[in-house]
Amino acid sequence: MSVKCEVILVAGGVGVRMKSSLPKPLLILNGKPLITYSLAVFQASVDVAKIIVVIQESLIAKIERIKGEFGFDKIKCIVQGGKTRRESVNCGLRCLDADTKLVAIHDAARPLIREELVAKVIRQAKKKKAVTLGVAVKATIKQVKENGAVKKTLDRSELWEIQTPQVFARDLIVKAHQEIKADVTDDTSLVELLGKSVYVCEGSYQNLKVTTPEDLLVAQAFLDAGEPNF
Repeated sequence: MSVKCEVILVAGGVGVRMKSSLPKPLLILNGKPLITYSLAVFQASVDVAKIIVVIQESLIAKIERIKGEFGFDKIKCIVQGGKTRRESVNCGLRCLDADTKLVAIHDAARPLIREELVAKVIRQAKKKKAVTLGVAVKATIKQVKENGAVKKTLDRSELWEIQTPQVFARDLIVKAHQEIKADVTDDTSLVELLGKSVYVCEGSYQNLKVTTPEDLLVAQAFLDAGEPNF
């Protein structure tokens, strides 16, 4: 591995919209906790040297048990997250090894990430320093005023739905977190606010984010249709 890459797996979601008593990382998908799916992919990836899991303090012991049960020995740090996603990523950044050059940030709520997509986005980040997976928007998207009136129809050919992993040169993402104070929903936004270019690498529509009960059903359907399982 010529360029060392570490993964920060953000798993702080409480799953309010899931209407479940279980925290989102521990929701059961096809008999296994949701978080184990992305962990298995990063564990298997030859491009990943280390996994840092950022999670609620109350779940740290549970992740330690999952690490042992599934043999996820690339998990080297399990740390408590912050109140926001941005704060949680910052907690993960503090755990990076000194010789790490690339940082991949992934939402544990995207269980169907594939190893070949991880390899592709890391490969692009080695050249371009800030790369995210994404897919072209399929639907017609309209900008709507507060009163419900359509303001304008956006050009679908220029619209992409952004996914994770998002991979950055270590110095770039650390600088973005240090200098940009805005609270954003993803890390590429911080890099954009820093005035740096971010590139999109084509992902997969199967790399969905599990946010609602319907999303969990869709993920199960992909698995039933033959998605690789570990």
